[in-house]
Amino acid sequence: MTAILRALGKRGPSRVPAWLARTVAGEAVNMTTISHRISNRRFKEATGWRPAHVSVTTG
Repeated sequence: MTAILRALGKRGPSRVPAWLARTVAGEAVNMTTISHRISNRRFKEATGWRPAHVSVTTG
């Protein structure tokens, strides 16, 4: 995303603080504010998936 924005001469999106999002949208916003990290290595081993391009800038 950053590479695309940079190519277009744009800045990255602004982030809304989690406390403000919860105030506006309630507790439903928790699914978008908590970490959903997984291990790249474990995902690749489990699925056999490999990216078609190394990065967005080289792709």
